[in-house]
Amino acid sequence: MSSSAPEGLDRLLALEDIKLLRAKYCRRIDSHRFSELADILTEDFLLDMSPTGKVLGAEVQPLQGRDTIIAMMEQNFAPLKMLLHIVTIPEIEFQDGDHATGVWRQETFIKETRPDLPGSGLAYATVSDTYRKEDGRWLIASVRVELEVML
Repeated sequence: MSSSAPEGLDRLLALEDIKLLRAKYCRRIDSHRFSELADILTEDFLLDMSPTGKVLGAEVQPLQGRDTIIAMMEQNFAPLKMLLHIVTIPEIEFQDGDHATGVWRQETFIKETRPDLPGSGLAYATVSDTYRKEDGRWLIASVRVELEVML
């Protein structure tokens, strides 16, 4: 059974842990250090980029499973010449002591060299995460990306 939502100093420490998780997630993707993602994701991690596919006119299915998603990132993101995620102004809420959600504003710069993709650009999105505490550590359990505009 989960404990009640953290309060006081415990809440502030949990907020910082979750902010650092998000920063590590972005930096590891941007620097193509995909194998290091395993340390911050739950085994049943869910990545849902289907709203982004709708904006781009492509069908994108949600993917589940940490290893499956890391393999997809290694295949599809590694060829990118440059990838930079900037996330700001998080709204983090605790459901209890072991579960939290976060909503972030995200700006992504992509420098593309693959002939099958549209090129370079700047994208703005809202990202919704869920977090779960396992063995005393906060991990990212899911990420949902809702692309709003790509320039």
